[in-house]
Amino acid sequence: MSVSTLLWGRTEAKQTSQLVVLKHGQKRVMAKRQRSYNLMLDSACKHFPSIPRDVVTLQTNQLDICDGHFVDITAETWDEIIDLLTFIEVTRAEMALPLPPQSLAKDSSNNNKVKNGDSINPLPSLRGGKPVIYLYSPSDIDVSVKLSLIPEWSLSVIYPVVTTEDHGQRLEWNVCTHQDGSLTEHNSGLDVAYLFWEAETNSPHSPASKPQPVDTFSPTSSSLSDTDSVVIPVDKITVYLDKSLKALGLHTEARTSFITYWLPSILKHEYIALRFVPQAAYERAASLSISPRPDVVTRVFMLFRGISKEHLVDWSNAQIQAERDVAWWVDVVGVDLARAGDMALFRVLEWGGMEVLI
Repeated sequence: MSVSTLLWGRTEAKQTSQLVVLKHGQKRVMAKRQRSYNLMLDSACKHFPSIPRDVVTLQTNQLDICDGHFVDITAETWDEIIDLLTFIEVTRAEMALPLPPQSLAKDSSNNNKVKNGDSINPLPSLRGGKPVIYLYSPSDIDVSVKLSLIPEWSLSVIYPVVTTEDHGQRLEWNVCTHQDGSLTEHNSGLDVAYLFWEAETNSPHSPASKPQPVDTFSPTSSSLSDTDSVVIPVDKITVYLDKSLKALGLHTEARTSFITYWLPSILKHEYIALRFVPQAAYERAASLSISPRPDVVTRVFMLFRGISKEHLVDWSNAQIQAERDVAWWVDVVGVDLARAGDMALFRVLEWGGMEVLI
């Protein structure tokens, strides 16, 4: 064997030890082998930005102990196995949705009795704040509006008041739309500007037997991360929100109502992390069925949480994203702006939000 062959082999081995292949779906990328587990997660998010940082999972099947199966790699094992891997599968963590709340009472009475001295860590009840639904039609029409929630939350306030079903998770309004945007609710005869609903989360005590896709919006385990959010100083939040909501198709009254509703909660914090939920994910948690079928439906739902100044170091990317053109939220939410602004069409607009309490 020649000296040049020996040198090439050593160089190749050195390069291989510094690189690793990351794979998600059909895409494969060659990335630097990071000694830090968190830096490896950051690298995975950079190459596969469709996966939120808080749900990205690294897996391997290259070790004998895996027995040929893909197994999650944990932070505590990273230092021991990183030099043994050449290939890492990047995937989303699976999320289990809770059982409906009516089944929880039975479990708590039979199996989950609290004894003297036990510690109880209650989860805060989150509220889907003031989602309102506007209906705009070029002529007066009778419309049925049905709202169905997943078991993770239940309706707490509605207006106009109608009967709810399925333990407060389903309702139907029957209204007549008018060309000026107002509505007449048939049951009460009330003339209103919009339909209003609010829901509170139900504590997730037990997991469902079948895991649900992680991209389904989950009221009880909603989160924001450095990769999918923006962080704004509280003194600049109103301008940012107004620009973002306008870009998403909200008219002046809707933008004003949205901001003034959430402003008292926002002003309690130094900085705000926020993101808008994709319509498709939100629809799976709060299904809206309208008949006759609208030409276009726009549903804007914001998640936000307070950030203290000392924690800004954990939100460096979100601060950079706050400088982007707010029009990027249009693609995130999935808004058809041209049709949403066409007054010749039957259009539906909904806005709402939730503060994530940590």
